[in-house]
Order: sequence, then structure tokens, then C-alpha cells
Amino acid sequence: MPELLDRLTFGRIHFGGRTFAPADVAPAVEELAAYLRSNNRSGSPFVFVFAPNHIKTVITYFAVMKAGLIVVPIDPHIKPLELLDLENDSQPCAHIRIDASALTFDYSREVIFRPPAVGLPGEDVSDVCFMVYTAAEDGWYKGALLTRKNLLADAETFVRLERVHGDDVLCALAPMYHTYALQTGLLGPILAGASLLLERMEDLHGIKTYAADIRDCGVTQIYTLPAVYYLLSCVRGIREAMAGVKATVSGGCRLSEDVFKAFYDATGLEIHEGYGLTEASPICTSTRPGDRVVLGSVGRAYDCCEIAIFRPIGNDRLARSAERATVVVREALGVAAAKRNGRSTHPRGVTDSATSHSGPLPAGEVGEICIRGANVMKGYFGHPEATRAALHDGWLRTGDVGRLDSEGRLYLTGLSKKMLNVGGKNLYPAEAERLFRRHEGVSRVEILGEESPLGGHVTRARVVLRGNSEQAQEAFRRWYRENLSPYKLPKRVEFAAE
Repeated sequence: MPELLDRLTFGRIHFGGRTFAPADVAPAVEELAAYLRSNNRSGSPFVFVFAPNHIKTVITYFAVMKAGLIVVPIDPHIKPLELLDLENDSQPCAHIRIDASALTFDYSREVIFRPPAVGLPGEDVSDVCFMVYTAAEDGWYKGALLTRKNLLADAETFVRLERVHGDDVLCALAPMYHTYALQTGLLGPILAGASLLLERMEDLHGIKTYAADIRDCGVTQIYTLPAVYYLLSCVRGIREAMAGVKATVSGGCRLSEDVFKAFYDATGLEIHEGYGLTEASPICTSTRPGDRVVLGSVGRAYDCCEIAIFRPIGNDRLARSAERATVVVREALGVAAAKRNGRSTHPRGVTDSATSHSGPLPAGEVGEICIRGANVMKGYFGHPEATRAALHDGWLRTGDVGRLDSEGRLYLTGLSKKMLNVGGKNLYPAEAERLFRRHEGVSRVEILGEESPLGGHVTRARVVLRGNSEQAQEAFRRWYRENLSPYKLPKRVEFAAE
């Protein structure tokens, strides 16, 4: 990513009680890049980076790109059973397992080179710098290929529309292996020459530390998840800690009115909401500085892309979701109009609905949110059919249901894709169910989600066990704790006999 690597002119990175200047970071980037070039013997361009929120993750991301390879960010808490699927898909040339307890690298322990790749698809990925695994609706993750153009288009728009300047200090309280934190907490600040505060995100027990660091480091813009805003609102003295903050933005999952109000009451700051997805680098809309906050809206389109609402194509589940949402919207608008006109009406059912249009739908109509622009991915690595299904006539089909108002604000009204959001992380029931069935005692399993008041979902599982004894149940619990990432573990398991 030369266009970005040449611009390592950010301010400073505050991490772990220390401040790192560009002169501290650049030599470490060069050294690791040279080590990767000298020792890589695989034909695969992919490097799996097990990426905690750490200064060494920043160094690693840039070093991999400088070595001419592709970063594949991986949740450090991934379990071997899950990792094997990803390794089989892209056969990485190396694993970089960052030791978060040390500030300097030990290459002999943290960089593991792998055998030569065999039978990888011969795709041109020369312009790709990140591949992020997502889209496991069918039970198998796919790597979204993000090019230099994709990431830079989104980052440059972020800097311009969010009004990021060289004297700003940005803080993304989100995992660095997600593109949300990558853009708002790394690429954007660097392009703007701004400084950044990097916090460990292993858990949220450090919420009081986050508040103190926000105050002490002079943070001016915060990007995080609804649950984090709620926890911050509970910290004593949070209003004083936020005195220098001029913008607070929420992403990752839907922001509830209760969280918005709790944070506003505690700090006097309005939370602006945005929307995006990995396949679009990821930010697509935002409620920008100066925009009027409209609760329920995720803002207007970034100008590196366009957003349109289309009728669903070949997806009965999505069509039904769009129709239901359209009825609700029309009823709400009809009641409001009736009140204004002093008469009582009840709108009729969906005619002209999202299921009967062939082109973009007009403002107010509900359908599938589609995105077109420079930030949209190249495709899914090694999955041409999935790529063709996702990129239809030049538009990225998101699988999300929504509508646009007359001023271009986007509203999310539903989710058609079979996905849950747990703490800002996407959980695909089909993938989790497939892994659960790897246990020899499981006959059937179903993963269900219920909305959480803090945003996202709380999950539960219905499991049919062969030989449904207490011992079998406890053995199964031990097994899934050892083999599934923490966010995939259901809060409640309901057992039944075959």
C-alpha cells in the first residue's frame, strides 16, 4: 500500500502508558518487512495476523503491506477448530502471533512461517492489501478482498467528512482485527496526520482506564460500540473526562435510544451513528458533524459511494422482511399524515412495494440496501459464485433491509441475512451450528438470538444430544468452551434427548 506507507506522518500513538512517534514506528516496520521478505518460502500472499489492540499490531499491519503481502486480521481468541477452516481456504504463508505482554518483537516466537501453498486459486490479488473473513451465512467464512483503492477511498472520505485534522486525537474503542477500528483508529488518523489513543480491548473491565486516558491524552473524537458508550456513561466523572471531546460516533451494531439518552445525560454529547460492512471497507454512511441527529437514522452516504434501495432479488426471506417493514413505515407515515390533515386513514397493504420494482426504489420505500463505489471490495477470494451473488450489476447487495428519506438519510429496518451481532462481532448461526455438530454427541443444534438492550444480540442454543445425561451435557459444555471463540458461546443452552 505505497500510497499510505509513504504517509507515515501521523502525530503520535498513545499506548500502554507510552507515546510512540513516527520515528519509533517506521524502523520497526522496515525491520519486520525485511524479515518477512527474507524468510517467506510460500507461494501464498496471505499473512494471518492475530491482532490484539497493541502497538505491535500497528507495526505488523504496515510491515506486511510493505513486504508486498496481504494482511489477514484474525481474532487472537480464535480456536484451532475455527482456524483450520480459514487455513484451508487461503493457506497463509505465515502466522504472526503477537505477544501482547511485550512491546518489542521476538521473531523466533511470534512469526511462524508455513509450508508452501498447494492449489491456491490463481486470482490476481496484486492490488489487494487486506483480506477480511466474513459472510459465513452458508456456514463457511469467505475472505473479502480489499484493495488499496478501496481502503484509501474510504479513509480519505472519513478524514474529510468527519473533519479530522492534524491536531486531533482519535480513539477507536473496538477490536483492531475489525475494519471499523482499522479505518477510524488507524488509517484515518494517519492520513490526517492526527494522533491516536490505542486501548487494549481484551475485555471491558478497563472502562475507567479508558475514561482517564481519554482525558489525559486529550482525545477529540471517539469511535466505538453502543455497549461501550453505555459503560462510559456509568463512569463517575465522565463529563469532565469528555470535556475535550468534540465528536462521538457509534458503529458495529444498532444504537438504541436508551443508550443514546444515557450517554447524553452523562456527558452532554450526542452520539452520531454510522453504517457499513466489511465488504465496503467498511464505512458507507455517517451522521456527520453539523448534521442534525435523527434517532433511528444512520446518516447519509459517504461521497466515495452511492446507496440505493432495491427490491430483493431471488431472496424470499428478504422480500418478506422488506414487505413487513414497508407496511410498518407506511402505517407510521399514514398516521402522521392523518394527524396533520385532521382526518383518520389507514394505509392499504403493500402495492408498489419492494418486491415489485426493477430499479432503485423511491424515498420511503423499503428494500435491500445496495452500495456502489470505490470502497466496495474486489470480491471473495476463491469463491466466484459468492462474488457474483454479492456484486450484482455493479452493486454490492448487503442483505440489510432499509429505506432512504427525502434528504438521503438511511434507516435500517431489518436484517435478512442470517447473522447475529454479539458485542459488535458478527455471528453466523450456520457457521456456529456446523461447528457444534463436530461434537460426536450432537444430533441437532439451532442457534437463536434475542435483541440486547445495549445493542446487538444475546444468543442461546437448542441442542439435541445423543444420550442426554447430565454427564453428557457437562462434557459438551467443556468441549464447546475449548473449541469455539468466546463470542460464539451461547448464554443459555437448552438440551433435549434424541
